[in-house]
Amino acid sequence: MKYDGIEHFDDFTEDVLFWIDASDLPPVIQQQAKQIDMKEFDEKSFGICVAYNVETDDFCIVTDTNLDTGEERNVYYIDICGDKNWYKIDIPDDFVNEMIAECRNKLPIHSNGINENGFTVSRQM
Repeated sequence: MKYDGIEHFDDFTEDVLFWIDASDLPPVIQQQAKQIDMKEFDEKSFGICVAYNVETDDFCIVTDTNLDTGEERNVYYIDICGDKNWYKIDIPDDFVNEMIAECRNKLPIHSNGINENGFTVSRQM
């Protein structure tokens, strides 16, 4: 699995959501995604959503719950219609660490150390 950078982030009042690009996912996940888009499958259309809580200074990987099974899914494939199709994979620790470090570096901070919402944002890991 390869970390390809932050696609963009959404800065809300109490949270910041980071949309991470990922590639080289496990073959079984790629095969499932290929079944959706067939010839138009794009191996660069995988991603992970990471949430940062301003108040607690915590990061977590956002999951989508399969309502039929209750399974928490942590990676998505964006199909040619723009829909997110979610899957569950084991994300390697080094990948998580790289993702979080990059997210922390991209937190929206003003020159006075206060973000747009008035919260002091720490850059420590």
